[in-house]
Amino acid sequence: MRRTLTALAVFVVISTALPASAVDTVGIPGPFRGFAVSSRGAEATGQKPESKLFYTPDGIWWAALGLAKDVTPGVYLFRLDPTGWTPVLLLPESDPWAKADASYDADASELLVSLRDNKPGTETNARVSVLHRLTYDGLGGWTVQGTPTTITTANVETITVAKDSTGRVWVAFEQSTAIKTGFLSVGASAFMFRRVSDTGVTSDDIAAVVAYGPGRIGVLWSDQVSQRFSFASRDDSAPTSRASFTIEEAFGAATGCPVTTSTACADDHLNLKAVGDILYATVKTSLNDALVPDPADPLVVLLRRTSTGWSPVQVSDVTSNFTRPIVVVDPLADQVHVFANVLGGDTYVWHATATAPVFGTPLPWTTDDADTLSNPTSTKQTVSVSTGLVAMTSTPGKPHRYWYNVA
Repeated sequence: MRRTLTALAVFVVISTALPASAVDTVGIPGPFRGFAVSSRGAEATGQKPESKLFYTPDGIWWAALGLAKDVTPGVYLFRLDPTGWTPVLLLPESDPWAKADASYDADASELLVSLRDNKPGTETNARVSVLHRLTYDGLGGWTVQGTPTTITTANVETITVAKDSTGRVWVAFEQSTAIKTGFLSVGASAFMFRRVSDTGVTSDDIAAVVAYGPGRIGVLWSDQVSQRFSFASRDDSAPTSRASFTIEEAFGAATGCPVTTSTACADDHLNLKAVGDILYATVKTSLNDALVPDPADPLVVLLRRTSTGWSPVQVSDVTSNFTRPIVVVDPLADQVHVFANVLGGDTYVWHATATAPVFGTPLPWTTDDADTLSNPTSTKQTVSVSTGLVAMTSTPGKPHRYWYNVA
């Protein structure tokens, strides 16, 4: 199903307050998911670095989401039809509370889905996060490649997945106050892990892995001990040792954080995307937690990495109280889209130029007078006029429902 991306205005207003009059309902109600989906692993469309959506070259949008109502409980691949989301494939041995991160390789017609399991193990259902691999036939059909590969049995807050130019699959997450990355070589049956962070982080910190290029893997993580966001990168042709990673500061005291008012530059909120060799990331600071917060300090920040380094742009300030930001990029239209929800509230979107972004007043994406529609998620892929733009949110509790919108 092809959607046309409507022309998006480039905002030049500096204020990032909410619109003066909020619209009661914006967006489209999706499937009812059932209680079990959010019983473990938190929000149904969380967590922040993980991307639940993707599209295939035939113009179809898909989602990897938990479902525990009126079907066999588990994580399903949903297809976006003109009438809404249709569950078409149950991932084998999946639990409905498992949270996905999906990465589609159009050249290989291969889908990678990591499923994060946060439920304590029992005698009949061990806690294990796994990697699924599927092949797309180009006609709407999927073939599961063998049995899932174990990633970890630890209780981790997020897992993200990417594939490098050699075919190795990489994952990243925080465990035991260290940022870890694992790789699965072609033909291997188990991940090999390396510690990436050079100092200890908190148990609340998270990470995201990305393939960018040509021929590089990167890991971005929050560090609430050092109060910064750090980035480690490596060349795909380098040895797989920890020493192959080069570490740099992405956002902190040396890269644009206003430390004159607070040292709370980092929070465990980040989302990372690649456009060739350029990286885009949205992060949230903890500057709202200062003893006396400066209302003009940045709360949501867009980070852009080029060959000259990282550059931050404020998306919203402390006063606006936005959280859980994600980013989607349309390079052909030179557009960047940032989604975030108000703390305890609904989801809004900013549109700006990608090469020189300036963020103004956000627009409602999914809002409802009766329910909170939060935790936005979308695709790792770049979008365009031909693909359209789709992002999904969910209610944190009853009525246990997914919501979405399309542009």
